[in-house]
Amino acid sequence: MSGWNLASVLAHHADRFGDRPCLVWGDETITYGELDRRSAATAAGLAKLGVARGDVVAILLYNCPELLEAMFAVSRLGAVFMPINWRLAGEEVAYIATHAGARCVISEPELAALAEAARPRLGGARFVAVGAPPDGWTAFAALRDAGPPPSIEPVAADDLHRLMYTSGTTARPKGVMITYANLYWKNVAHVIEFGITGADKGLACGPLYHVGALDLTTTTVLYAGGTVEIHRKFDADQVLDTIERRGITTVWLAPSMVNALLA
Repeated sequence: MSGWNLASVLAHHADRFGDRPCLVWGDETITYGELDRRSAATAAGLAKLGVARGDVVAILLYNCPELLEAMFAVSRLGAVFMPINWRLAGEEVAYIATHAGARCVISEPELAALAEAARPRLGGARFVAVGAPPDGWTAFAALRDAGPPPSIEPVAADDLHRLMYTSGTTARPKGVMITYANLYWKNVAHVIEFGITGADKGLACGPLYHVGALDLTTTTVLYAGGTVEIHRKFDADQVLDTIERRGITTVWLAPSMVNALLA
């Protein structure tokens, strides 16, 4: 692996063990090689929409493979990945997207009305839908047909990888700036502390807009070359069944989720 870019991690794994399972989504298994190819193609599509180095791409999605595909694609361009809490109200989503200056918003039909709340304030921002696109939106799948994939953009350790906004308990939400070095050393620490290896199977059942589900369960396992199973939303019975049936070895759970499993 060379450089700090998160896309380099995926490319490295795709080169070393491209046929290894990377993501599991229901009955679908996506290998490291497939995710690398998909995210590279998606990066070409985002670039065609005008997304460039340093631009913010807002993500308003329930858990799905496309969310992680977008994360690697955005990183490949040297742009900034910004997952947004889909439990927020339209005004809050609009504030975050506007405050961050989002160049592109990736969402889905079920959350389209929430995403549309930001459109009047975002000027020429492009809207992309995972699934059937509403009027004025681009289909996420169509991004992969934009042409040759771009090379991985070189980034520095202190370049911005991700923006994650606080809940705004005492005032307006604030954007937490996560650099490539922050992400790298956090994941290395998780791998060492928890003994994560390529044999591990993670379960992403918490919302991937939350740093716990996104990093403790997901990016850490992917850094190590393991496999991550994705649940669209948290369901206690489904989680218990998946842990037993799939042999899950690591999962991040909030206290309320633990209580639901024990109920």
